[in-house]
Formats: sequence, structure tokens, C-alpha cells
Amino acid sequence: MSEAARAFITHVFETTGVDTLYSGAVSENAASLRIQEKLGFVRAGEAMLYIPARRKELPSTNTVLTRSHFEERR
Repeated sequence: MSEAARAFITHVFETTGVDTLYSGAVSENAASLRIQEKLGFVRAGEAMLYIPARRKELPSTNTVLTRSHFEERR
């Protein structure tokens, strides 16, 4: 999964003027957060997020990745 995400991020940064990507996951989803961190995303805060499938709010972790940070890690 991380290879596909890395290819997508590379494509976005190479073909658009976007300098920052925002992501996140439900805080209990450690696997998703590990993949994001592996790609270079850094934690940028916590929030409560309504999850329709569960019909409740859950803690979530927001992440951010800048173009410069991604390129430094390549």
C-alpha cells in the first residue's frame, strides 16, 4: 500500500502546484498512521471525527506532509 501512496504523492507534487498534503486517520488505526509516517507525514493534532459507519465520534489524528519534507526523504 505504501508504494502506491508514494507514487500518488510523487505524482501530485510533480504535476501540481500543491505544496502541502493533509491526511489523518482514526487514532485507533495504528496501521494507517504508521504508513502515513513512513511516507513522511507528521502528526499535526488531534480532533474528534464523526464516523457514519459507526454512528459516533471517534478521536482522530491529523497529519501533514510538505513537498520539501517529502523530497528530503526521497
